[in-house]
Amino acid sequence: MNKRLYFAFLYFAEGAPIGFIWWALPAILAERGFELAEVSKLTALAALPWSLKFFAAPVVDLLSRRFGLKPPLLFAQIIMAVTALSFFPSIEAGNLNYLTLVLMLHSSFAAIQDVCIDALAVKTVPDEEMGRVNGAMQAGMLVGRSLFGGASLLLIHKLGLEFTCAALAGSVIISSTILFTRSEPKTQHALNVAEYFVGLKQLLLKKVTWRLIATAFIASLSFEGLAGIASAALVKVGMPASIRGPLYAIGVPLAMLVGALYGGKLSDIYSKAKLLSLTTKVCAVCAVVAAAALDLKSSHLVLSSFMVLFYFSIGLLTASLYAYLMSHSDKMFPAFAFSLYMAMTNFSESSATLFVGKFAASWGYALSAAIPALLSLFIVMLIISKSEEPKLP
Repeated sequence: MNKRLYFAFLYFAEGAPIGFIWWALPAILAERGFELAEVSKLTALAALPWSLKFFAAPVVDLLSRRFGLKPPLLFAQIIMAVTALSFFPSIEAGNLNYLTLVLMLHSSFAAIQDVCIDALAVKTVPDEEMGRVNGAMQAGMLVGRSLFGGASLLLIHKLGLEFTCAALAGSVIISSTILFTRSEPKTQHALNVAEYFVGLKQLLLKKVTWRLIATAFIASLSFEGLAGIASAALVKVGMPASIRGPLYAIGVPLAMLVGALYGGKLSDIYSKAKLLSLTTKVCAVCAVVAAAALDLKSSHLVLSSFMVLFYFSIGLLTASLYAYLMSHSDKMFPAFAFSLYMAMTNFSESSATLFVGKFAASWGYALSAAIPALLSLFIVMLIISKSEEPKLP
């Protein structure tokens, strides 16, 4: 199977459970009469394993040295499929404690799946193809999120919740079958835990590692602040649900998908470092302009257009950032290295969203979004200027 299509299918299985748990499930539970506080607590707990997946990375690295990445990935997907089938009876029973347990188990193995797939990409994709493969991966993830996060709400009313949960499990199983259409390079080593952690310590003492950590955190600041509060901000400025619904169901995912595919293609044509610097600039400018449109309470058409442009720039930046980080990740520690960088993007999201959410009311959307965006712009340029292409030392 074509490499891009292969990883797009694998990333579809990453996006599908995230879309269902973060987007669809809260609406399903609210429709069944559960209180918002109960629903938010449940979804927060279910999302926790993705934030902590960094801690599973050393286990994945160690197992992959002996068995390869496919066995732990396949095991994680089997558990995901079984627990997805358990969603329906858990929700029907109305027992949130049992549902929480099932969701936590599913999310934990979904997070392990993510670590395995990212490590497989770091390990097997050549640097000259990393951009386009990352674009395809982001496209697959967005399709999965859209289908099981937005379209699934329509599917439930047409075919029922049981069918939707079975379709989620089926999508994971399909990903499992796709897994074996390409071979994994055989680079087995002895399962030496002490040696692994010595190497890990050396990796963490390298300046290049911390430079990449800083890049992952800082580059994401260009958009995370506004992205984290955008949907709520549109409500505050009076955009009706009849416009917000299609915008986030179709316009936003499609804009990000096109941006990711285009950004991935450019990453393989031009210098990954220079492209990352450029896409950070573009994303920062788009964030400030979209935030300014919110402050001016522009027409719904103008606001929607700026939001689509903003999310297109997020797709561009995400693909170029991930391609840059993957191409510079240490291939002896593929799971740990890339999971570390992804943890920094998650931390960036939390920090920037908290900052903009706190100051938007008093400073305005444009100024509060501009501060992390401009900070990202200048620091990323400084970091990248000290890097070497095509490989950091």
